[in-house]
Amino acid sequence: MDKSGNSKTITIKINGKDRSTEKEKQIGEREDNHDRKNSASAPYKELEKIASQELSAAEQVKEDDEFDWILPDVEEQEQLQEYKIMSQSKGKSGGKKSHHIRGKGVVPSILLIVFLAVLSGTTLGILMLNMVISDSMTEAVSGPVEEASPEEEASPTGKAVVELPALTSYLVQGGVFSTADAADVEAAAMTEKGLPAKVMEIDKQFFLFVGVADNLENAKSLGSHLQESGIDTFSKEMAIGGSSISQLQESERSLLEATPNLYKLLLEICTTAHLSNSMATEQINALAAQITEWKEFENIQNEQLQQLKGELEEAASLLSNYSENHEQKTLGKVQQHLLNFLAAYQAL
Repeated sequence: MDKSGNSKTITIKINGKDRSTEKEKQIGEREDNHDRKNSASAPYKELEKIASQELSAAEQVKEDDEFDWILPDVEEQEQLQEYKIMSQSKGKSGGKKSHHIRGKGVVPSILLIVFLAVLSGTTLGILMLNMVISDSMTEAVSGPVEEASPEEEASPTGKAVVELPALTSYLVQGGVFSTADAADVEAAAMTEKGLPAKVMEIDKQFFLFVGVADNLENAKSLGSHLQESGIDTFSKEMAIGGSSISQLQESERSLLEATPNLYKLLLEICTTAHLSNSMATEQINALAAQITEWKEFENIQNEQLQQLKGELEEAASLLSNYSENHEQKTLGKVQQHLLNFLAAYQAL
């Protein structure tokens, strides 16, 4: 046996090999320690196994819960509840606030639309104005522009056309002149004597007429009465007028259509009164009816027609006065208005 250090070691040879008893002892001690550790850790391993089984069971329960139960989305439910409250409580402050917010969004949109519309309209107006100015400048360069007179603008014309009938008249002629001045001088001389006188141009000659009657015989009788005043007369039949006139209003057309009847009635009454110094009751009644109808013609814009209407109205008014006073001067004035009417009718 050998000694090594302080410890005593027994060496045994087995099958020709030496084995140290101390080493075997150490090996045995390590194996005992390992067995003790294993025996000590056994309870812990059981606990770990149980814990693992419980964890697996919990996970299985969790998976089962996820499949079996569907929990509502709390956030979505809250949003739905808020939406319902806003839509149902219109009178509450929340609803007013939402409406106010929406109103704030609408007002700027409306203002923007109005602004764009005004801007577009202004731009278009400026472009049109520039075009008009350019056209006006072009017309000014090309030539003068004829403007309508204020009278033409103030008096709108109509579309009615009237064919004027020729008025057969029996005139007492006081002279024929080649110039208007000579005829006017003679007419003025007769007017100073209180006699009717009117100059009319026919076929480039100037005729001076001093009376008119309803037929040729009465015209000659009237001429004989004037010859007593020192005037040479000649009675004859003439057709006055007979043209057409257009661009008349309806009231003017009606006036011209009624003119011949009133003229003939006035001429008949005047001739009878001049020769007999009296008026028949039938004539007075017929004249009153004609005057009533004549007054209905209003809004006469044509100046020539205004003159026609005025001359006949004056003649009718004077004959109404003559039915009361029977003055011969009144009949002379009636003759003057009838001659003025014929001159105006001839000029149409």
